[in-house]
Amino acid sequence: YFWLDADIEKDIYQIRSEFLERCSSILKKFLEQKDNYQQAELNARIVRCLNLIRSILDESEKKGIGKLKSHSSLARGELMNINIANDLTYGSDVPKKIELKIFSNATVHELRVKIAQVAK
Repeated sequence: YFWLDADIEKDIYQIRSEFLERCSSILKKFLEQKDNYQQAELNARIVRCLNLIRSILDESEKKGIGKLKSHSSLARGELMNINIANDLTYGSDVPKKIELKIFSNATVHELRVKIAQVAK
């Protein structure tokens, strides 16, 4: 759920902390008892725990974390090549084809800045 009652909203940090502790303890239990599971089942359970942890971290960073960058923006994504065809403008001041290299986790704003730098 994304909308919380005001009484729950004030306790959100405690709820998130308890949620992360619970996920961590379950993950630890799976790893300690890994001999009791088939490899595929163990992998599925571990991936589920890690996805839950990632989801709570992503949700906690949605509204920003002050002037700090989120963890996902600090980690470099895959380097991608993007080709942009300019069919809208005519003349020599803006190139007809723009080739950019940008990381896969770049924001739309960062992409627009790169395009503007090339097309100025």
